[in-house]
Amino acid sequence: VSTQSTGFFPLYNSNPKLSRSQTNMVSVLNQPEIRQALHQISQIGNYSGWFLLGYTDDNTVALKARGNGGVEELVPLLKDNEIQYFVVRILDQDKDGLETGRTVFVTWTGSQVSVLKKGKKATHAATVADFCSPHHATLTATNRNNINTHTIKDRSGPLSGSHIID
Repeated sequence: VSTQSTGFFPLYNSNPKLSRSQTNMVSVLNQPEIRQALHQISQIGNYSGWFLLGYTDDNTVALKARGNGGVEELVPLLKDNEIQYFVVRILDQDKDGLETGRTVFVTWTGSQVSVLKKGKKATHAATVADFCSPHHATLTATNRNNINTHTIKDRSGPLSGSHIID
């Protein structure tokens, strides 16, 4: 995966006189590649695929990897000492029983991420999720052993009570 930047684009700039750290703004590198990955996995008739975003510094996220398989292909890339984001496409059925795809955004928080780091990055998740739209659901994952197609399908359903994979 190439992580070369095709531009540095801040996602929001509430006050141009403040530095990035003062606004806790997150920036996304290689946005065209990420948009292309989202478009590719979200195609009608496509029932798999994923891409992974990770931090290059405290306030910058970039595309780290992508694949055409299921979420199980992605799990080994999740790091216990990092907060990462991924979008995955899974097979679902509509109310008439017809096959359809569901695109899900997931925030991964590794077990070794400090409380301070979790707090600093808490505001980033919604911004990154907005950038990775459209998707059908947003989940939070903290236990890699439970990240699989079945759990994502269950937790991302419209009637799911919990949107946390723990």
